[in-house]
Amino acid sequence: MADETPRIYALPLDFLYELIEESEEQVSITKSLLYDFLNGMSENKNLLPIVVEILWANNSILRLVNDEIETTVLKENEKTGEQEFLLAETVMITLQNLVLTRHYSVMDLRRFSYSVNIH
Repeated sequence: MADETPRIYALPLDFLYELIEESEEQVSITKSLLYDFLNGMSENKNLLPIVVEILWANNSILRLVNDEIETTVLKENEKTGEQEFLLAETVMITLQNLVLTRHYSVMDLRRFSYSVNIH
């Protein structure tokens, strides 16, 4: 079995900052929703697992990105001049899974007329 060179992915630094900002906003809103559910301000207790999943996904995204920011090398894209963040394939796959989990959980919550986005 031949050794495979690990794949490296580049994400624009601006994208990661937007992802951090969005995750922080959703954590704040989700904590408020969670408080409302736990204190009986919302009648639909069936939504509690969805709210918790959104909170978990956002906190996991923040932890992963912040850990990577501390250790990852930045490079400049030769074509665009943008700073890019280099991620190992395993980190990129984890980040994709977390973002997809968050997306589908947010969509589930919206079906019940709740939102974790600032309008």
